[in-house]
Amino acid sequence: MVFDSSLRLPSAHAGEILHALNRGGRWARIGEELLMNRLALDDLALDELLDTAFFASLTREEGRAARFSLLLVPPRSGVVHELARPEPLSVESLRKLSAACDDDLAGLFVWPRDRRWFIWGLGVHEKTPRRSAVFRRGDPTIVLTISDPGVLRLAWAEDIIFSFEQGRGAMPVADLWVREHIRLALPASTGMSLSLHHLFAIHKAMRTHGRGGTLLVVRSVVPPSLVFRYPMIRYPITEDNGIIERVAPLPLAVMFEQKTFEGLPETEDSKDEFSPQRLLQHYMENTDAQAALIGQLTAVDGVVVLDHAMCVRGFGGKISMPADFSSIKMVCIDPKDQSTATATIGEAFSGMRHKSAAVACYDHGPGALGLVQSQDGALTVITTTEVGGLQAVTPLTRFPDDWSADLAPKRS
Repeated sequence: MVFDSSLRLPSAHAGEILHALNRGGRWARIGEELLMNRLALDDLALDELLDTAFFASLTREEGRAARFSLLLVPPRSGVVHELARPEPLSVESLRKLSAACDDDLAGLFVWPRDRRWFIWGLGVHEKTPRRSAVFRRGDPTIVLTISDPGVLRLAWAEDIIFSFEQGRGAMPVADLWVREHIRLALPASTGMSLSLHHLFAIHKAMRTHGRGGTLLVVRSVVPPSLVFRYPMIRYPITEDNGIIERVAPLPLAVMFEQKTFEGLPETEDSKDEFSPQRLLQHYMENTDAQAALIGQLTAVDGVVVLDHAMCVRGFGGKISMPADFSSIKMVCIDPKDQSTATATIGEAFSGMRHKSAAVACYDHGPGALGLVQSQDGALTVITTTEVGGLQAVTPLTRFPDDWSADLAPKRS
């Protein structure tokens, strides 16, 4: 990969990252970990870490692009293969050692000494499946991951702090209040209803296909002004003598997941491939895949509609724009500081996806939720309040997921 000198380096965002970590909020626990480990991250230290990893990612070792993970952990015995002589962090050292940790299971352990970074060991970097607290081992750690040339991700557990790709850095600006804002439009969690985690899996697929898309979540009734190119059968969730009949794929996947979880022994810790624990993990992954498929449907031109029972009602939807849609007022919320401004739909949005989602939410009435993913990566969340008013949170850098709050069903 040829580096374009006109693009910014990751270190250009070091101050922004440090400000976010010191501010606390969603990353308060990270600040506590830094304080506990006596890691004084300053601009210079973070600059060196980010840029060294970035330039190393542009190199190749034995014909393969350098891929690696750097775990910010102080030296300690028993969990890591320690180097007798810590290796200074450099492009060359990362290039050479990347061959030993170019998958998700291994990583290089780094720590600063006298304001310089050193690689002090190699160890297992277990990637915890989403929602699978059952399988988590060890304490959360700050990890800098290189997945592709020029692509960086700084994260704590599964919480992304900073990502860098194609010369552009991004930090999630969605704080906890955005997540709660979305939750208000979702049903009360009963296990068999749409949850925040399902929406996260759907939105991840929307981002992945890169074409932009629109998802509309309705309570039960689809706005009559919305016409589908591909309407879907509405599956009722029924059970007759233990036999499940005509259930949509996503609810069916959730059913299997719940039944397996309920049958999982409290102390089951088998590594057997066919153990209940492994079976539960399999069903969790299947549930996530079914949710992600809904996000993939948004690659087809038009609106995808999903109801609270997790059933797809149709996709490729088109909505008739009323003559006065440009005069319908809405409240626009800036996710960075929660400041608000009132504007009409016509003033707030120029693209047809955003306008269609806003009109669909308005036609639906209270409880509607719209997710509009732009091709440039920006996300807009549109909701309808209980009194019928429109609200739009934009621009977001990602869906405000909280995987730890939406674990597999808990035993009563």
